Amino acid sequence: MYLSLQSQPSTADYIKVTVKFVLTSNTNTLAGVNINSTNIFDIDANNTATNYFTDQISNIYAVTLASGTVGITTASIGGTSGTDNILTGGTGLSTVVTGTGANGGGSGANNDLLNTGNFNFGFGAQTVTQFSFRWYDVNPNGQAIQRITLDNINFTYTATPEVNPGMAAALACVGVVVFRKLRRSRRP
Repeated sequence: MYLSLQSQPSTADYIKVTVKFVLTSNTNTLAGVNINSTNIFDIDANNTATNYFTDQISNIYAVTLASGTVGITTASIGGTSGTDNILTGGTGLSTVVTGTGANGGGSGANNDLLNTGNFNFGFGAQTVTQFSFRWYDVNPNGQAIQRITLDNINFTYTATPEVNPGMAAALACVGVVVFRKLRRSRRP
Protein backbone atom coordinates (compact mmCIF):
# COMPACT_ATOMS: atom_id res chain seq x y z
CA MET A 1 0.00 0.00 0.00
CA TYR A 2 1.47 3.30 -1.09
CA LEU A 3 0.62 6.41 0.97
CA SER A 4 1.34 10.00 0.02
CA LEU A 5 0.86 13.22 2.00
CA GLN A 6 1.20 16.77 0.61
CA SER A 7 1.19 18.71 3.88
CA GLN A 8 -0.51 18.86 7.25
CA PRO A 9 -1.69 21.86 9.31
CA SER A 10 0.45 21.10 12.40
CA THR A 11 2.97 18.61 13.74
CA ALA A 12 0.26 17.30 16.10
CA ASP A 13 -1.81 16.05 13.14
CA TYR A 14 -1.27 12.52 11.88
CA ILE A 15 -2.65 9.85 9.61
CA LYS A 16 -3.78 6.69 11.38
CA VAL A 17 -3.34 3.59 9.24
CA THR A 18 -5.27 0.44 10.24
CA VAL A 19 -5.04 -2.93 8.52
CA LYS A 20 -7.93 -5.19 9.50
CA PHE A 21 -8.12 -8.91 8.70
CA VAL A 22 -11.65 -9.97 7.74
CA LEU A 23 -12.77 -13.49 6.98
CA THR A 24 -15.36 -13.36 4.19
CA SER A 25 -16.63 -16.93 4.24
CA ASN A 26 -19.38 -18.14 6.58
CA THR A 27 -17.38 -20.71 8.54
CA ASN A 28 -18.09 -19.55 12.12
CA THR A 29 -14.50 -18.44 12.62
CA LEU A 30 -13.01 -15.12 13.57
CA ALA A 31 -10.29 -13.59 11.40
CA GLY A 32 -7.28 -14.09 13.64
CA VAL A 33 -3.73 -13.97 12.28
CA ASN A 34 -0.18 -14.14 13.55
CA ILE A 35 1.73 -11.26 11.94
CA ASN A 36 5.28 -12.52 11.51
CA SER A 37 6.65 -9.39 9.85
CA THR A 38 5.59 -6.24 8.01
CA ASN A 39 7.62 -3.52 6.31
CA ILE A 40 7.14 0.22 6.10
CA PHE A 41 9.44 1.71 3.47
CA ASP A 42 10.81 5.24 3.06
CA ILE A 43 10.69 6.61 6.61
CA ASP A 44 13.12 9.47 6.19
CA ALA A 45 13.62 13.24 6.40
CA ASN A 46 14.72 16.05 4.14
CA ASN A 47 15.74 19.54 5.18
CA THR A 48 16.77 21.21 1.93
CA ALA A 49 15.75 24.79 1.17
CA THR A 50 12.53 23.76 -0.60
CA ASN A 51 11.83 20.33 0.89
CA TYR A 52 11.14 20.13 4.61
CA PHE A 53 9.74 16.96 6.17
CA THR A 54 10.51 14.43 8.89
CA ASP A 55 8.54 11.18 8.82
CA GLN A 56 7.68 9.55 12.12
CA ILE A 57 5.86 6.28 12.79
CA SER A 58 4.52 5.68 16.31
CA ASN A 59 1.67 4.20 18.33
CA ILE A 60 2.15 0.80 16.66
CA TYR A 61 -0.19 -1.78 18.15
CA ALA A 62 -2.45 -4.71 17.33
CA VAL A 63 -5.86 -5.76 18.63
CA THR A 64 -6.19 -9.35 19.87
CA LEU A 65 -9.18 -11.67 19.47
CA ALA A 66 -10.21 -10.76 23.03
CA SER A 67 -10.06 -7.02 22.09
CA GLY A 68 -6.86 -6.43 24.06
CA THR A 69 -4.01 -4.26 22.81
CA VAL A 70 -0.49 -5.60 22.23
CA GLY A 71 2.71 -3.94 21.09
CA ILE A 72 5.24 -5.21 18.60
CA THR A 73 7.63 -8.01 19.61
CA THR A 74 10.22 -7.53 16.84
CA ALA A 75 11.55 -4.28 15.40
CA SER A 76 14.45 -3.42 13.11
CA ILE A 77 15.43 -0.75 10.63
CA GLY A 78 17.15 -1.18 7.28
CA GLY A 79 20.48 0.37 6.40
CA THR A 80 22.65 2.13 8.98
CA SER A 81 20.91 3.49 12.07
CA GLY A 82 20.83 7.27 12.04
CA THR A 83 21.55 7.59 8.30
CA ASP A 84 17.90 7.45 7.19
CA ASN A 85 15.97 6.82 10.40
CA ILE A 86 16.35 5.88 14.06
CA LEU A 87 14.42 3.39 16.18
CA THR A 88 13.64 4.38 19.77
CA GLY A 89 11.62 2.67 22.47
CA GLY A 90 12.65 -0.86 21.43
CA THR A 91 9.62 -3.15 21.24
CA GLY A 92 6.19 -2.97 22.84
CA LEU A 93 3.82 -0.01 22.71
CA SER A 94 6.52 2.68 22.94
CA THR A 95 8.28 2.01 19.62
CA VAL A 96 8.96 5.12 17.50
CA VAL A 97 10.76 5.36 14.14
CA THR A 98 11.86 8.85 13.07
CA GLY A 99 13.41 9.88 9.77
CA THR A 100 16.86 11.48 10.05
CA GLY A 101 18.06 11.81 6.46
CA ALA A 102 16.81 11.64 2.88
CA ASN A 103 17.12 8.20 1.37
CA GLY A 104 17.31 9.39 -2.19
CA GLY A 105 14.37 8.58 -4.44
CA GLY A 106 11.37 10.05 -2.71
CA SER A 107 8.87 7.63 -4.24
CA GLY A 108 9.89 4.73 -2.05
CA ALA A 109 9.72 2.22 -4.90
CA ASN A 110 13.42 2.45 -5.84
CA ASN A 111 14.65 2.77 -2.28
CA ASP A 112 12.77 -0.24 -0.98
CA LEU A 113 15.25 -2.58 -2.65
CA LEU A 114 18.17 -0.68 -1.13
CA ASN A 115 16.82 -1.30 2.40
CA THR A 116 17.27 2.36 3.37
CA GLY A 117 14.66 4.19 5.41
CA ASN A 118 12.88 0.89 6.03
CA PHE A 119 11.27 -0.44 9.20
CA ASN A 120 10.36 -4.09 9.83
CA PHE A 121 8.10 -5.18 12.70
CA GLY A 122 5.97 -8.10 13.86
CA PHE A 123 3.69 -9.21 16.70
CA GLY A 124 5.14 -12.69 17.23
CA ALA A 125 2.79 -15.44 18.41
CA GLN A 126 -0.02 -13.04 19.32
CA THR A 127 -3.23 -13.82 17.42
CA VAL A 128 -4.60 -10.48 16.27
CA THR A 129 -7.46 -9.16 14.12
CA GLN A 130 -5.91 -5.84 13.08
CA PHE A 131 -2.91 -3.57 13.52
CA SER A 132 -2.51 0.20 13.42
CA PHE A 133 0.12 2.91 13.43
CA ARG A 134 0.33 6.70 13.24
CA TRP A 135 2.30 8.55 10.56
CA TYR A 136 3.35 12.13 11.35
CA ASP A 137 5.43 14.88 9.85
CA VAL A 138 7.20 16.15 12.98
CA ASN A 139 9.07 18.93 11.14
CA PRO A 140 7.37 22.28 11.96
CA ASN A 141 8.38 23.55 8.49
CA GLY A 142 6.96 20.47 6.71
CA GLN A 143 5.92 21.44 3.17
CA ALA A 144 7.13 18.64 0.92
CA ILE A 145 5.25 15.68 -0.50
CA GLN A 146 5.96 12.70 1.73
CA ARG A 147 5.53 9.05 0.87
CA ILE A 148 5.72 5.74 2.69
CA THR A 149 4.89 2.24 1.53
CA LEU A 150 3.34 -0.54 3.62
CA ASP A 151 4.58 -3.79 2.14
CA ASN A 152 5.02 -7.53 2.61
CA ILE A 153 2.56 -8.25 5.41
CA ASN A 154 3.72 -11.77 6.27
CA PHE A 155 1.05 -13.50 8.36
CA THR A 156 -0.31 -16.92 9.25
CA TYR A 157 -4.07 -17.43 9.48
CA THR A 158 -5.23 -18.84 12.82
CA ALA A 159 -8.67 -20.47 12.76
CA THR A 160 -10.42 -19.76 16.03
CA PRO A 161 -13.78 -21.51 16.40
CA GLU A 162 -16.65 -19.38 17.56
CA VAL A 163 -19.31 -20.76 19.90
CA ASN A 164 -22.36 -21.50 17.76
CA PRO A 165 -25.30 -19.51 19.26
CA GLY A 166 -27.71 -22.42 18.61
CA MET A 167 -25.43 -24.82 20.49
CA ALA A 168 -25.14 -22.41 23.42
CA ALA A 169 -28.95 -22.06 23.61
CA ALA A 170 -29.44 -25.85 23.47
CA LEU A 171 -26.94 -26.39 26.30
CA ALA A 172 -28.68 -23.74 28.38
CA CYS A 173 -32.05 -25.48 27.87
CA VAL A 174 -30.61 -28.87 28.86
CA GLY A 175 -29.15 -27.25 31.97
CA VAL A 176 -32.54 -25.81 32.97
CA VAL A 177 -34.31 -29.17 32.45
CA VAL A 178 -31.70 -31.02 34.54
CA PHE A 179 -31.84 -28.37 37.28
CA ARG A 180 -35.66 -28.56 37.45
CA LYS A 181 -35.64 -32.39 37.62
CA LEU A 182 -33.06 -32.33 40.43
CA ARG A 183 -35.04 -29.73 42.31
CA ARG A 184 -38.30 -31.72 41.99
CA SER A 185 -36.62 -34.95 43.09
CA ARG A 186 -35.50 -33.34 46.37
CA ARG A 187 -39.01 -32.24 47.37
CA PRO A 188 -40.71 -34.42 50.02
